Amino acid sequence: MSQSPHVSVATQENFVQVVIEKSKEVPVLVDFWADWCAPCKNLMPILAKLADEYGGKFHLAKVNTDEQQGIAMHFGIRSLPTVKLFKDGQPVDEFTGALPEQAVRQFLDHHVRDEVEAFVEQIDQLVAEGRVDDAKNALEQAAAQLPGDVRIVSRLAKLALDDGDTDAARALVDGLDDDKRETPEIKSILARFALAERATDAPGEEALRAAIEANPDDLKARDQLSAVLYARGDIEEAMQQLLEIVRRDREYGEDTGRTQLIKMFEALGSADPLVKRYRRQLSIALS
Repeated sequence: MSQSPHVSVATQENFVQVVIEKSKEVPVLVDFWADWCAPCKNLMPILAKLADEYGGKFHLAKVNTDEQQGIAMHFGIRSLPTVKLFKDGQPVDEFTGALPEQAVRQFLDHHVRDEVEAFVEQIDQLVAEGRVDDAKNALEQAAAQLPGDVRIVSRLAKLALDDGDTDAARALVDGLDDDKRETPEIKSILARFALAERATDAPGEEALRAAIEANPDDLKARDQLSAVLYARGDIEEAMQQLLEIVRRDREYGEDTGRTQLIKMFEALGSADPLVKRYRRQLSIALS
């Protein structure tokens, strides 16, 4: 049994203390299991891992239903594993079966991490106000308490990229588990990495513009210019150059105009006005 301070064994004698009373402080996840239940044993390490990872944002209480039949009967447990979430002394949600880790995370985040959403909204407001150092300091403190939280890591990585510190941003992303790199926040960071790398070996902006003026069908120059423009923050003109590539030759560079535009969409996020505008224009160009 885990020695974690975030995990307890709940019995008839201590159930009120470790579940009912504890749930008035933080959400309590109660895992009803049995030794003969193979799915229970698959779920156990996932729950224990998350209890430690969330660092006290919820408490895990384990109930052996063979030994604590009275508790199981009281809560109407009919299949194992059954996991119930308690808040303020009452069960408020549950799931049955050995869910995969990502599904358990989603279940928990719905109940446990609303305060993180409020926190990152405050961070975004600080950045909008130009108080970047304050935002960074607050994020670093939060990252120490919630290591591996995608929302916190992604914002730290974005601040590092905005400051030109690509190595720091890469280190933050590299520290995440593979499954977390599939989230929209981290895909946005990875797209920024890929887009920034394209400008490394490109000629200067002046030379590229001269090449395009001399030959508007110089699609390689347009492609390289889009990378240079993106690297210096002129996102809209970078998109314009890629859209022009699509219009002039859809097949150029294995469809690079479209694929690089999509990477920019990922980097900016679907809510960005530029993304909405150029997604429509790309659709028209492809029709």
